[in-house]
Amino acid sequence: MIGSIAVSNSKLCAEITRLDNIIMDHKNAYTYNQLKNFYFEHKGYEINEDTEKEQKKVWNKEFKDKFNEMKTDKERDILELERFNNPSQRDFLKQLFYKHKEDFFNILYASQLAIDMPKSLTPIPEEVMEKLEKYKYIKKPVFMHYLDKCSCKDNGNKNIENCKDVLRWIKNGEEKNVRKESNVMDKLCKYIVEVLLIDDIKTMKGQENSSKLIKLMDYNCDDGEVNEELQYIYELYKEKRNELLEAKKKDDGNVSDNNMKLNLLDKSTLDAIESIDISNEGAVATLKDIKSVAVRFILTFLWNVLKTKVEERNMADLVTYKEDAEGTIDWMFKKYSKIENTDVIAEEDEMKKLKKKLLKKTGQGDEIRIGGYKGLEITDEMYVDNKHLFRTVDNTDIGYIFDYEKKDLADGQVLKVIDYTITGKNNNSVTMIYENI
Repeated sequence: MIGSIAVSNSKLCAEITRLDNIIMDHKNAYTYNQLKNFYFEHKGYEINEDTEKEQKKVWNKEFKDKFNEMKTDKERDILELERFNNPSQRDFLKQLFYKHKEDFFNILYASQLAIDMPKSLTPIPEEVMEKLEKYKYIKKPVFMHYLDKCSCKDNGNKNIENCKDVLRWIKNGEEKNVRKESNVMDKLCKYIVEVLLIDDIKTMKGQENSSKLIKLMDYNCDDGEVNEELQYIYELYKEKRNELLEAKKKDDGNVSDNNMKLNLLDKSTLDAIESIDISNEGAVATLKDIKSVAVRFILTFLWNVLKTKVEERNMADLVTYKEDAEGTIDWMFKKYSKIENTDVIAEEDEMKKLKKKLLKKTGQGDEIRIGGYKGLEITDEMYVDNKHLFRTVDNTDIGYIFDYEKKDLADGQVLKVIDYTITGKNNNSVTMIYENI
């Protein structure tokens, strides 16, 4: 909640500092959205949640055409912000910030209410949140891309020019695929990231950060032995991942195809590590021997080792709150109980969560729900027959598969059970994660 409100503030700042904002008569500054709102009010157009999407498009296009017509009218004194020198730009920007002071107040007010929610146990009023709805439709500033706060984080895109979430505008000269900075701050972003901070970024992603992590894990590991299989797995992973990332950077091939290859690499790496016989102490000894280890490798594939060693150092004296119908703490219309000295991973093993995610992403497994369950033991292997799931070991029917037609299953298909949870009011259903065999 607090994060999304903070993003609204950043979006508003980016909107106000756009270089294509309009200056009329060399003295009055307006954003595109301000002028559009003035136009809609004048025409009597009212947009709300009941307004048809196609109607919005018609009105928006109508204003856009009118706006472009106005900009080309030689009798009008209309210029864009970027046409002015720096001192004038600052004055106009100050004017725009003052014009939006009520918007900033609404964001600040919502932010303070969100911060106080854990103490006050009072949700933010609906009328306050409604005032922030409009920011869903405003693009993010460029620095959000560099912080991985955009959809590029999920699709693997690292090229700012291909980011669909950030505010970019007019094509730059004759270079068709290059778009100009959209606001004053963006001019500095690339320089800050690629020149001023590049050494720190490399350090954070590289050796120093992983060294600190390994040092944290190095507790009671004197008897640990270096494992050559883990060394080989890491070197192979590092080589293949670098090749795939380099290909993606060059836009060599289909993006989704590259993403699938990265997911398959993660899955094969996880399978390989699970197949070797290695202790936590041996894993730490191997990481120390490799020396320069990617932080991602540790956090992704050796999380349980890190977790265990942190707990051994007594650094996990945490407190958490768990939903509990008999709990003594009321919050947001539910009851909770306080749990002290909780495990670092209280709800679910991180490696199981990773495996679930990779199975779905690579198409090598999925999640299914079983109905008509009667408490029988769930074994490691099951097979599908006539829309039901049977135990391979003794051909016992476990129950029927929900939404069978929507699942990529076939009679005779054998499934390896990765994890399952018994659900339902009467414990009569099972949610199961499986891997194809």
